[in-house]
Amino acid sequence: MWASEDALADGRRPARVAAEVAELLERAATLYAPIGEPETLARVLARQARRAKADFPAQFTNAVGALADDFGEALGVTFADAKGEEFFRSSLVQTVYYGLFAGWTLSHLDRDADGEREFHWRDIAEHLRLPFLSGLFHEIQHPRRLAELGLRPYLDLATETLGRVDEDRFFRRLDIPALAPLADGADEGVAGGEAGEGGGVGDLGRTIASAVVYFYEPFLETFDPDLRKELGVWYTPPEVVRYQVRRADALLREMGLARGLADESVVVLDPACGTGAYLIETLACIAETLRRDGVEDELGDTLLRAVERRVLGFEILTAPFVVAHLQIHLLLASLGAEPGKDHRPGVFLTNALTGWSGGSQLDLNFPELKEERDAALQVKTDAEVIVVLGNPPYNRFAGVPVEEEAFILDAYQGVTRNDNGRKVGSTRLYSEYGIRKQVLEDLYVRFFRVAEERVGVHAPHGVVSFISNNSFLRGRSHPLMRESLLSHFDEVWVDNLNGDKYRTGKRIPDWAPSGAGGADESVFTTARDPRGIQPGTAITTLVKRPDHDAGGPAAVHYRDFWGRADAKRAALLRSLDELTEAEADEAAVLPQGPRSYDALAAPTRERTYKLLPYETTGGYEDWYGLDELFEQRVQGVNPNRGLQEKSLVDVNRDALAERMRAYFSDDVSHDDFAADHPGLAKDWARYDYVAVREALQEHSAFDSDAVEPYVVFPLDARFIYYERSYYADHPDEKAIKLMNEQRRVELGENIHGNELLVTVPEARQTSEGLPLLATSLFDHHLHDRGPAAFPADVDHVVPAVEGDMFTEAQPERVVRAANLFSEVWDHARETFGLDGDLSGEDARGFVRRLFRVSLALLHAPAYQDDHRDALSQDWARVPVPRDPHVFDRAVALGGQIATLLDPLQDAEPVARAVLGDDRLAALAKLRRVGGGPVREGDLRVEILHFGGSNGGWRPVPDQADDDPGDRDGALHISDEVYFEDVPEAVWDVEIGGYPVVKKWLGYRDRNRRDGPLTLAEKDHLRGIVRRLAALVALRDQLDAAYADAIADPWIPPDVVTLADGGA
Repeated sequence: MWASEDALADGRRPARVAAEVAELLERAATLYAPIGEPETLARVLARQARRAKADFPAQFTNAVGALADDFGEALGVTFADAKGEEFFRSSLVQTVYYGLFAGWTLSHLDRDADGEREFHWRDIAEHLRLPFLSGLFHEIQHPRRLAELGLRPYLDLATETLGRVDEDRFFRRLDIPALAPLADGADEGVAGGEAGEGGGVGDLGRTIASAVVYFYEPFLETFDPDLRKELGVWYTPPEVVRYQVRRADALLREMGLARGLADESVVVLDPACGTGAYLIETLACIAETLRRDGVEDELGDTLLRAVERRVLGFEILTAPFVVAHLQIHLLLASLGAEPGKDHRPGVFLTNALTGWSGGSQLDLNFPELKEERDAALQVKTDAEVIVVLGNPPYNRFAGVPVEEEAFILDAYQGVTRNDNGRKVGSTRLYSEYGIRKQVLEDLYVRFFRVAEERVGVHAPHGVVSFISNNSFLRGRSHPLMRESLLSHFDEVWVDNLNGDKYRTGKRIPDWAPSGAGGADESVFTTARDPRGIQPGTAITTLVKRPDHDAGGPAAVHYRDFWGRADAKRAALLRSLDELTEAEADEAAVLPQGPRSYDALAAPTRERTYKLLPYETTGGYEDWYGLDELFEQRVQGVNPNRGLQEKSLVDVNRDALAERMRAYFSDDVSHDDFAADHPGLAKDWARYDYVAVREALQEHSAFDSDAVEPYVVFPLDARFIYYERSYYADHPDEKAIKLMNEQRRVELGENIHGNELLVTVPEARQTSEGLPLLATSLFDHHLHDRGPAAFPADVDHVVPAVEGDMFTEAQPERVVRAANLFSEVWDHARETFGLDGDLSGEDARGFVRRLFRVSLALLHAPAYQDDHRDALSQDWARVPVPRDPHVFDRAVALGGQIATLLDPLQDAEPVARAVLGDDRLAALAKLRRVGGGPVREGDLRVEILHFGGSNGGWRPVPDQADDDPGDRDGALHISDEVYFEDVPEAVWDVEIGGYPVVKKWLGYRDRNRRDGPLTLAEKDHLRGIVRRLAALVALRDQLDAAYADAIADPWIPPDVVTLADGGA
């Protein structure tokens, strides 16, 4: 399984075959064997679900498409583009399998004592009490849908798999939620069967939402680990859940509600309830109060009424929605109060961020989905929510935009709108705080706003408790958010759990009571998920009292937790108890505490209402944005003819030159030219063929230097005729132009002897945010969204100087200078020991080095993964390293990327240095099926690669089909000819929003070109594979450079640096 004995001896990573063998062995071992562990069943079913999803048709007909439309309408989302389509497909298959699991689990309760009754997926409606789920299975069983989805054999296989489960052992291990006996002096809590990992309530040996630990998380991890990461699906540790619920209960009692959460007037909402952990713990807390009050016989019915009417959850993802219902159902069933068809727990499939002011009537094809939507809307409009708690999501799945949510953040941005909903004037963030750019699109911020509206604005009193990213406590973009929260609540309690990768590097700072320099883990770090999450987190509890003071800001109470994750979680729970003075003193010096809260001085506008007792810097929002470093930017060329070859653009320089000579020639009539070159003779947009040609013939002439290299897409270079002379002499004649926009000449004026960093703001997908370094003209769709480019050098006007007796007068003059803001250059000189003004060698060299640092860090997969949401909102921010060695290493890596991704540069030396001679030589060798020579005429691209076609990459047979991105393969251009050894990771590379190899071939396949690839194009395609293989091989080094950079980033001087002390 290792490449060699040396590789084994050196402890190198085993070859891919190792994972494939392990997968094969696991399949063989579980195919017919009894299953006793929930985690094993989860992984087996997840692999089946993954294969079922892979067998879905490429395009759905109306039979299934209508279901997707109904989902979108009901949830207020649209499944836009390929990402949105993937989201729907993934949601559908997960819902089917979770529904199957839920039905089977409930059937276990329904069976006769002898257990002879068998479960089958066709009978699932008998067991599922939830109309939405049973309705979905009814719809899927329609013969047309069942055939289109191809689910029948997979459902049969899943049924057979469930039939092999050792149910006695399985349900002991599943740890079904049930209330533990109430011991003297103990809290109620939730208990399960056999001891399991993770902790819960009572003895911390039981898990609140056990299905998450034992089934949901391993299923999602096996089904699609990337989806888990993208959605930010994180299991909330049970100690955190318990702390938040018990804290809310205690605060309600302090307000005069003596029964806390058990008070019948208290409506509790978890707006992102996931698998139901907070709801289950809330029911346990209520049960504890009821039992202490002597209510035992009616306990089940009382909890059933509570979860029907006032313990509510919203969830937008169907899979956790199903699990939440299952867990609540099982808990109530254990108390003899199993919900019947006339009782439904108040967990709704809905978007918690929309619909609070009601919704329009929808005509849906799927009646159960309409009922679900209408029920959720009724709750939103009628319920007076007193408590909002939970763990708001970190990310939204790409491709699922929600228009109605756009207005939620108006209060936090200071936006004013007219009667038509349009923004009017500048925002308060800008007018009062000078913040042009803001980073408020993190999803948790929207949930804070909804909670503030429900409790802080509309409720007479109440509590909000969220665990979330802690960036809002001091973020530059969040002053109006903090101001609004402080005005609508009376008290703010901050349990800062820290664990921030970006501000402290997950290390305990010097000012902590002890442990300085030690590990500061995310509170989400567990044995099952040792990485945790990267941003720092905090539990923020907001209290609105019945006698709310609308005139003054809330009192703020603050404390820190540092150190190991398990110690932080234990300290949270310990803080719920009353400690003796000695115990409190002992705990106060531990990194994790718990310490008493510090009362902060009243937050003020001068301190931008910060909710911290000290200042910290170094997070993403503090780094320089690209548009804060580089002052000027230009746009790409827009020929405004699509990509018509044989017009202004051609892969053949000589053919383009000959065509343009004829265009400028008076000897060729308009009709003759049109007959030979129709691509340039067609009126297009604002291009009038005859008028433009006659004007250019009269005032200009063919210029061979105007035939210039032109990069159209990543690694796809052609030639363009770029007319300059006429526009230089006639700048105001906008109607006379060969290309769409005259302003594009700014690019031509800045290209020769220059470099340009090409990128986009607000990247719609990860690959759009990957920058390129251009040394030639480029198309305005080099990135799909439409990029802008920052030139390294620009014209800089030096003002005139009046002379006097000591100095000679100097006229105004224009010099070439570094494209940096003057204040940035001043800061750079001070930080990096540079000299001179912007026109000097130091400045012009520094900007080029910054380009390369940006390339290296922005191409790091870890950077893109960490900041996906922020990159979709604005220009990228760059953690430029202050350490000169780290800086130089990033420059070197960025230089390699610049070369690999510039089709006009020879990249072979870089690729060879990265990959080695043997690997480079092996990649993308041209082959004929069955052997034999390949001639130039055989290079016709017969397999379609354009648009939504699948393209010609095929995996090598007999590889595991479960390791996407990690397989070897061949790239077929026809049934007869292919390129051998093209890794899937290379085929999958996307830059600028395009799959690079597929895009290049798509513009050369048989539907867009008559002839075969030229030999030069064949060599270039092989070179693309080599370039991208080297890029893939550099990813670990890029991640390492990024990790080093964020440890000590270069921060703008207007960002306050670390203050003198801590809390």
